Amino acid sequence: MMHPLLPEALLLLVIFGLAALDAWLWPRREGRGFSHAGFFCLLLPLTAALAMWGSGTVSGIPWLGIDPYYESWRVLLLTLGVLVAALDAGGRPESDRGAETTLLLIGVAGGLLAVASRHLLLTYGGLELTALALMARSVRHGGSPLPPLSRWLAAHIVAAALMLIGAATLAAQSGDLSYEALRRLEPGPTSMVGGILLLVGICMRAACIPFHGWLPPLTRRPSQELTLALVLGVIPAVAVLARWLADPLGATEGLGEMLVLVGLVSATAGNLLALVQRDLRRLLVFGLIIHGGYAVMAIGVAGGPDAHLLQMIVGAVALVGLAAATDFRSEQITAAGLAARRPLLAAAVCVCLLALAGVPPLLGFVARTRLLGDLAVYDEHLFLVAAANVAVTAWVFVAASGRVLFAPRAPQPLPPARPERTAVLVLAAGILLTFGLWPAPLVDLLAACDILH
Repeated sequence: MMHPLLPEALLLLVIFGLAALDAWLWPRREGRGFSHAGFFCLLLPLTAALAMWGSGTVSGIPWLGIDPYYESWRVLLLTLGVLVAALDAGGRPESDRGAETTLLLIGVAGGLLAVASRHLLLTYGGLELTALALMARSVRHGGSPLPPLSRWLAAHIVAAALMLIGAATLAAQSGDLSYEALRRLEPGPTSMVGGILLLVGICMRAACIPFHGWLPPLTRRPSQELTLALVLGVIPAVAVLARWLADPLGATEGLGEMLVLVGLVSATAGNLLALVQRDLRRLLVFGLIIHGGYAVMAIGVAGGPDAHLLQMIVGAVALVGLAAATDFRSEQITAAGLAARRPLLAAAVCVCLLALAGVPPLLGFVARTRLLGDLAVYDEHLFLVAAANVAVTAWVFVAASGRVLFAPRAPQPLPPARPERTAVLVLAAGILLTFGLWPAPLVDLLAACDILH
């Protein structure tokens, strides 16, 4: 029987191996060897994680929880790492960037640590490791880093400070920041203040509205850097939020209602802002904000775990797929009229957009029905407001897919297709379509991740 931490051990070996190889080969030769190596090496921990998914093994380490919930997130984060590594491999030929590939793997490892952790400081360390790795990678990518990164850096510092102050507040009352000790903490003003500070800090990391201001400027960065900030900088924060509500902060009075309000505001404002977007990169940002809002609502109502997990799976996979289509220039960033020149590519783009819209028979439809089912049980008025939001979301992304199919053909020739990027887009579309047509295995695995009850 495999050790429950085998995927993490393999990932650490890959990180150290690539870092050592990068140092040995300095100065780097021309090519994209490290990007391809990172892609193939990430397949090892992903294969191990898939083989162990649903096994219900335990880690034996008090502060790390290898449970079905973490197993699902581990598969998702490693899958995203593989897809982003493939995007890197499909970049323009230039000097090999072994450090950037290593930073990608470190970001994935930090996300895994944050989700698995059952100690507040260890969770904080995982989130910081991911954020710092992504920032360092984005700065190394070249260009003019400060204008688009200044808001990201400011939000990172504020969120880190709030989480540290919240942790210190809870430590002053309990003396122990393990989840088990915090679960036994007596409700009171001190624990409420600490819980609220932690909530605000993690909502800033999750880009919940009104804490989303650091995301839109990142649309000026290369597509894979934007994608990394979205899927590795935002998505693990949602998992941590669910962990906190289920375990250390579950006794905080009114926390669930507060999360429902935050999620509803995020989804509503994200829908309104997305209505006027034509640039595909900005639509990616608001698409993740919308799906993050739906996931936070599902966490707040303490519904089935598949409700918020499915939202993040759909959002993450579709966004990584669409990132492969944002390598175009100027007007092609909208992907308008793409069907006239590249029908297969346009079909894959439309599948990703329609999955975000929640249209059957794609996985997004399954995610929406699970969410609305939980909301109908929780509160009928909230269900009606959420249903209106779901309708607006559908309109936003169906309209975007319509522009891909029916907009006038662009006069400029499209850049040559890159096989790796096309493969990422087609693979993402295939995942969304396959599990939309046959959702039972995935839903059954996610339904076993019940940490909110």
